Amino acid sequence: MLEIKIPKEIEDYEPKLAWGLTTKNIISVAVIAITAIPLYVFGRQYLSADELQWIIMLIVAPIAALGFFPKWNGIKLESLLKNWWNMNWNPQRRRYGEISVFWLARAEIIEDDLNIQRVQARIDKKSAKLAKKNVKKSKKTQKTKK
Repeated sequence: MLEIKIPKEIEDYEPKLAWGLTTKNIISVAVIAITAIPLYVFGRQYLSADELQWIIMLIVAPIAALGFFPKWNGIKLESLLKNWWNMNWNPQRRRYGEISVFWLARAEIIEDDLNIQRVQARIDKKSAKLAKKNVKKSKKTQKTKK
């Protein structure tokens, strides 16, 4: 009986291009060949074959990891490397600023005090106007009584 593997997540599906390899796998194999072959050909003159093979394996291992391991802790290696690059070489400018809760409460208290003073000033102006009117009325009434 034929079985078809259906991925649970649609994002997990990667189409196979050739020989059961995805596009990412084929690109990584090509990059490995482009780096390893010239290193071996030109490095034979300077190092023994054993040393050269170890050096080539150390150089090629990250490329192979990038091409053949799909995810690490649920994150694709391309996005992991991109985030690492941005974190280390393109840092954001961060401005230091601290506003404590007490400072905010103090600002609110000051604003409340200012509002109370404004209201009190309005009341004082109105009461002063009323007092002037009352003085004028009382003077008029005193003149009329005399």
